[in-house]
Amino acid sequence: MTVRGPSAWTSLLETARGCFGAPSFGIFQTLLAGWVLAPGRRTITAMVAAADPEARRAHDAYHRFIRVGRWSTQGLWRSLVCVLVARFAAEGTVTLDLDDTVYKKTGHKVCGQASSETRSDLRPRRSPTPGGSTWLSSP
Repeated sequence: MTVRGPSAWTSLLETARGCFGAPSFGIFQTLLAGWVLAPGRRTITAMVAAADPEARRAHDAYHRFIRVGRWSTQGLWRSLVCVLVARFAAEGTVTLDLDDTVYKKTGHKVCGQASSETRSDLRPRRSPTPGGSTWLSSP
């Protein structure tokens, strides 16, 4: 069977093209292909080894892209959400159930935010994982 036109993979990637500069988009395509193809943990090194075994780009270019590349995380998520909503909930209501328990909620980049932990038990902490809930407060 012959498939004509762009594949679903190419179409999905093309929706995100506007979130990247020209060189950054090529690096993003390679990393995303590596994320799909890499066995085990999806580290940058594993993704590069899976998607670019001939080393067409310098290995540090991929790390530099993540660190200081010209791309928009917010724009990337927006384009992904638009594709997902159009595909799975084109009509009706979209109900979201979000969990931010692993998201960092304090620090110098989070203006006016603070967090506190509630302990579900009163025993001394024996592991680095808290046993209670984390609450986010905002003025």
